Amino acid sequence: ATAELGADIDLAAEILGTLHPGLLRYNSPLQIDAGMTSLKRAFATAPDLAQRYRVLSRFLASLKCGHSYANFFNQKREVQQALFDKKSRLPLAMRWVGEGMFVTSVQENVPHGTQIGAINGVPVRTMLAALLPYTRADGNNDAKRRNLLNLRGLSKYEFFDVFHGLVYGEPPGGVFRLDV
Repeated sequence: ATAELGADIDLAAEILGTLHPGLLRYNSPLQIDAGMTSLKRAFATAPDLAQRYRVLSRFLASLKCGHSYANFFNQKREVQQALFDKKSRLPLAMRWVGEGMFVTSVQENVPHGTQIGAINGVPVRTMLAALLPYTRADGNNDAKRRNLLNLRGLSKYEFFDVFHGLVYGEPPGGVFRLDV
């Protein structure tokens, strides 16, 4: 299975290198070569599917192409269940304003407009910095990345839920502790 995964990532790297129209728009050939080498090494040593998905997602986001990402909806059902269908979803809608997280819906007695300072002891500013490198956007458009990390409750899978779950896991006891 490891050899198959190595062959898969080699094929993906070859396809990106020969077919991606914007590969060199925001990165130099040296940056792409270094990134692909790092991707192959990290992918080969990743201990599980979740880590491999994170490695691939971070690399694709580094291309700085808003269309290049490991689309949540295009994954096999088994992959979706293993990676995204977890109890790690924040049970409210929220919006990032700068490095601040603000509630945009009334949930669990947390009123609209409440600013969240930390989730389970992790400052939201730290969380945002940890999640931005996995989020797609053209160029250095961190405003777009931050916007994609808003939780609107409009889609089965949203960037924040997916990557917060992959980076921070499920909350202890299934309960989010919010510092507001």
